Amino acid sequence: MNSLDEVGYQVLPDFIGRQLLAALRERIEELFAEAYERMRPFISQEYVDEMHGLAHGSRLPLEMVHAVHALPELTEWGGKKKIKQTVKGMMEGIIGTSCSNICANGSATKDGRMYTVRILDWGLHRISKLHEYPLLTINVPDHGIPSCNIGWVGFLGAVSGMNAQGITLGEMGYGDPENETLSGEPMPFMLRNVLSYAGDLKEAQKIVKNAPGTSSFIFLMSDGKTGKSEIYIKDHDRFKVSLPGEALTDKDNTAPAIGDVLYGGHYLEKMTAALNENKGQITPELLMKTIIPQIAPPGS
Repeated sequence: MNSLDEVGYQVLPDFIGRQLLAALRERIEELFAEAYERMRPFISQEYVDEMHGLAHGSRLPLEMVHAVHALPELTEWGGKKKIKQTVKGMMEGIIGTSCSNICANGSATKDGRMYTVRILDWGLHRISKLHEYPLLTINVPDHGIPSCNIGWVGFLGAVSGMNAQGITLGEMGYGDPENETLSGEPMPFMLRNVLSYAGDLKEAQKIVKNAPGTSSFIFLMSDGKTGKSEIYIKDHDRFKVSLPGEALTDKDNTAPAIGDVLYGGHYLEKMTAALNENKGQITPELLMKTIIPQIAPPGS
């Protein structure tokens, strides 16, 4: 092969890649617009107004703000898989989104106190740079419960946080069942409702259960007042509750029972082993230094 051929073979893939990326960008804009259009009827006017305010204050296009808030739902949606696979395939070395949640209490912890962990493994960090813009937002609504939303600059929805009534929340994507849809209430705004209006787990359960479902998710909610916690499996047409000490069996997944512990996540076998090994000795330090490093994906 002569030098010209070598140059041709090196440049051609780059050229094709640029053309494909340009085409994908155009299609991705259409995909985000379509996703938001499907979800818009299920978003409360309060959050629609907040997005308008964010766009105005940041001087960003409103369509971009809509896309940011459609992204969490879209990354878990099983539809249009070919587009998702193509985009992911172009992002060499990028890990898909995955999360883990743990709540340990009573006999599971060293001091008998309850500790709730929410691990956000956002695998697109090399593209989005979300980790460089963390933000704790204190919301004090005119009607509702004050809360701390653990998120990022420019994101109004909730994927983690705690309110003044001691309710904490975490979420995990959960496969791609056939019934997934984007015509429902976006998960981040539903969880904002939990932070703003749930004073106990009964109210949290009601908000999640009654929300028009979209993609498939697992939620872990805990109540610091009572030391109780619950896991919810939620998708478009079902709602399932699991309690501490129960084996969580669903589809091909099983989280074996561990007394006074609720958990679920990307590396389920590793989580089960680590939590069993350290049962009765769990402390915040042990979680941070020993358990979390074992169950977080590399590079997350």
